[in-house]
Amino acid sequence: MEYIYYIFGFFLLIWVFTVGQACMRFSLLRLKEIEIELIERDDLPEYLAPVFEAAEKFLFSQGFEYSHSIRFTSMFVHDDLPNYSMIFFHPATQSYADARPGQLPDWHSSFEITYSTFFSDDTSIQTIDCLIHSLPPVPDEFGYSDEFAADPKKQWDLHQKRHNSLKDKDTITISPEKYTEHIRSLSKKLLDIKKKDTWFKPAEKKGLLRLRYKKLFTYARQVTAGNKKRFAAIKTASTVKLSQDQISAKEIADADALYRVIHTHRQLQYGKDAKLVIFGISALLFFIIFGIVFEFDFLFAAILLVVVLIHELGHLIGMILFGYKNRQVMFIPMMGAVTTGREENVKPFHKMIVYLLGPVPGIIIGIACLFLTASTGSIFWLKTSLFFIIINYLNLLPVNPFDGGRIVELLFFSRFPRARFCFWLASTVAFAAGAWAMDDPIMIGISVFLVMALQWHWRFGNAEYQIRKIIKKDAGEKDRLLAICRILARPPYDKFALANKIQTAKTISQHLSSVKPGIATIVAGTLIYGMLLVPPIYIATNYEKSLSYLKTSVRKYMKKENTDTEKELGKIKHRDEIRHRFG
Repeated sequence: MEYIYYIFGFFLLIWVFTVGQACMRFSLLRLKEIEIELIERDDLPEYLAPVFEAAEKFLFSQGFEYSHSIRFTSMFVHDDLPNYSMIFFHPATQSYADARPGQLPDWHSSFEITYSTFFSDDTSIQTIDCLIHSLPPVPDEFGYSDEFAADPKKQWDLHQKRHNSLKDKDTITISPEKYTEHIRSLSKKLLDIKKKDTWFKPAEKKGLLRLRYKKLFTYARQVTAGNKKRFAAIKTASTVKLSQDQISAKEIADADALYRVIHTHRQLQYGKDAKLVIFGISALLFFIIFGIVFEFDFLFAAILLVVVLIHELGHLIGMILFGYKNRQVMFIPMMGAVTTGREENVKPFHKMIVYLLGPVPGIIIGIACLFLTASTGSIFWLKTSLFFIIINYLNLLPVNPFDGGRIVELLFFSRFPRARFCFWLASTVAFAAGAWAMDDPIMIGISVFLVMALQWHWRFGNAEYQIRKIIKKDAGEKDRLLAICRILARPPYDKFALANKIQTAKTISQHLSSVKPGIATIVAGTLIYGMLLVPPIYIATNYEKSLSYLKTSVRKYMKKENTDTEKELGKIKHRDEIRHRFG
C-alpha cells in the first residue's frame, strides 16, 4: 500500500509540475499589434509551394478563386517568424478563405483555413477550426466561431450556415488593400479592448500586453481542455486516407510548424526573477515533502536539501564557465533536482567536467565531514558525511540518468544512437534492480518512469539514426531542424504527442550539432572518470575497518566528554561543600 501512495504522489507532482510550467510559460507571453502586408504570389516561400497547392486545389473545388497573398506577424511577440497566407474569394457567397500552413505539427492536413464574411454595418464573421482555445478570450463582437470540425469541408458548411442565418445583413466585397487594413484594425481593436478587461494588463514595454497572474491558471485550463478537444477531433478526421501528394505536403507543413514551435520556445526564456521564484518554490516543496517522508525529521530533510543544492551548484558553475545559455536550477520533490542549460559548441571534455562538478565536490565535502566526525564524535557530522558521500557517489555510477551514466554516454555512445538506447536499457535494468534490492519506494518510483521512457528512447535513437544518414554535416540550424521535423512528420513519429515531438527535435538537433569526442578525449576522460570511481569502491570494500575507526573515535570522544563532565561536577560539588562549611 505504501508504494501505491508513492506512485500516486509521483503522478500528482508531475501534474503540478506540468501545470506550473505551463503557467510560468504563459506568464512570458506578450501581445502586440500584428504587422501585415500584401505580397506577390511569387514571394511565397518556395518550399511551402506543395502546401499552398493542396489548399488551392481544395478551395477551387468549393467554388473559390484566388485573390491575393499576404505576409504577416503573429500577435504574440515571441513568435517573430513571418507567416504567409493565400487569400481566396467565393463569388457566390462573397466570402473569403485565408489558407496557410498548419500552425501546429499535429494537424491532420497540410493547411488550415479561416473563413470570413464582411457586412456593410462594419461587422464580420470568422470561422476557425480547432484554434479558439489557444487565443486570448475574444469578444463576441468579433464574430469568431470554432466548432472543432477538423475538416475544411465541414468548416465551410458551418460557415455558410452561420452566414445564411444572418440574411438581414448585407455582405460586401473588399479590395486586397482593404482586406489587409481590416485585419490590422481588428488586431488594434482587440488590443484596445484587452487593455480594459480583467485578463490582460500593460507589460513592461510600451504597447505590449501580458496576462494577469490571476488568470494564468484559467488560461492554462482553457488551453489544456481545448487541446484535448482538438486531439479528439483530429483523431476522428485522421481516419480519412490522404494521397501521396497530400502526405508530402503534410510533412512539409508539419516540419515548418514544428520548427516555428521550437523557435518560439527558445524565445520564451524565463528572466532572473522568474528563475529565482521557480528555484525557491521547488526547494520549499522539496524540503516539506522529504520532511514528511522522513517521518517529520526536518533536520534530515534540511541536510538532504543542502547536499542536493551543492551538487547542482557544481553543475551550474561548470555551465557558467563553459558558456551554457539559459541556465536554471530547479528541485524536483521526491526525486532530486536538475540544472538545465543550452550548450553551444561546448567541447566534450568541458561537458564531462560539467558532469563531474556535481558529484566530486560533494564527495570531497563528505570526506571532510568524516574527519570532523572522527575529531568531534558528532552524530550530526556522521549523518551529513553519509548523505554527501552516498548521494554523490551514486551519481558517479555508470548508469543513466546519473552523471556517471551521462559521462559514459558522452565518451562511448554519442556517435551511435542505437547503441545509446542499449545503454539506456541496461541502465534502466540496473537501476530497477538496485531499487528493488534496496526496497526504496522513491527509487522504485523513478524506475517506473525510466521504464515508461524506454519507448521514447528507442524511437528517438531510430529517428536520429535515420537523420544522420540524410543530413549534411555542415547543415545550418534551420536546415537541420527542418530535416529533423520532416522525419518526425512520418510514421511512427507522427503519432508522438506534440510535447514529445518538440523535445525529440530539440534533443536530436543538439546531438547533431554537438562536438564529438576524439580518441584523446575518450582516453583522458576514461582515466579521470576511473580514478574518481575506483577509490570509493576501495573504501567500501574496507567498510568494517573504516567503521571500526569511526566507532573508536566516537567512543574516545564520548569517554573524554564524560571524564570532563565528571571533573566539572566534582569541582562544583567541592565548591558547594566549602560554601556550606564556612557559610
